[in-house]
Amino acid sequence: MDWKTAALVVIDMENAFISKESPLCIQEAAKSVPACGRVIRKARERGIPVFFVNRIYRRNGSDVEFTRYDSWLGGNRYLAPNSKGALSIEVPAEFTPQKGDYTIIKPRFSAFFQTELDLILRRLGVKTVILTGTTTPNCIRTSCYDGLSLDYNILIIEDCCSSNTAEIQRVNMEDMARVGAVITDSDTFCTDVFAVADFNSVMEEFARVKPHLVLMDIRLPFHNGFYWCTEIRKVSKLPMIFVSSMNDNMNLVMAINMGGDDFITKPFDLNVLTVKIQAYLPYGCLPGHHPR
Repeated sequence: MDWKTAALVVIDMENAFISKESPLCIQEAAKSVPACGRVIRKARERGIPVFFVNRIYRRNGSDVEFTRYDSWLGGNRYLAPNSKGALSIEVPAEFTPQKGDYTIIKPRFSAFFQTELDLILRRLGVKTVILTGTTTPNCIRTSCYDGLSLDYNILIIEDCCSSNTAEIQRVNMEDMARVGAVITDSDTFCTDVFAVADFNSVMEEFARVKPHLVLMDIRLPFHNGFYWCTEIRKVSKLPMIFVSSMNDNMNLVMAINMGGDDFITKPFDLNVLTVKIQAYLPYGCLPGHHPR
């Protein structure tokens, strides 16, 4: 993915949706806070613009959804301007906007509905929208469908989103994946990917980057992937996965015999590639995992 054309959207991570004392509490929201914080930090590190898209209701309740209006009239004056405490617009420290971040107030579930989000994204040249926050079946889902309708690529970081039950989370993620969203997790998102810039200096770049895993094509400038695989094997036992359209039996056998661990045929499904990478990096390499 080209991070230069991506934007991170963080939806509704406010006390009123996180606090167990709030009638709007999403039961799994608090658990997603650490992963969200890590993704926000990594996005800023990569220069990805961060958008905090939140709710604030008018003090007289005139813009509260009718499905919540009776609760609001009953005394649950959540998400009021300048409010504090369990029902408030206050956010955990991880969601405090920093210089360069964007803050947008939305009137309904979707981050796109009657907001300036689409205008700003297009002005920034954004092509991929990364969705995080709460709640998955409402705000994440509607933002996903609106984003797809507006021709954005949609990436959803599953453990940075939340629902009231694991089953609600599962079926909604599966449904959004079927319609075209890419589902990933915070570990995968926070893993840095480096591409070789100078094919005359592959081993020098390998030593500088110190990767945990190598994706290797067969057709490469100057020397083919088999050559570089044997060179890397002289100094490292790290996992190597060949990714190539040259998928005849001879090349498959050569890839393994030269030291490769696996072979994926181009064109490939991103979810398949992600699962393969996760399988070869189960401990110690992906953020949040610990070696055994």
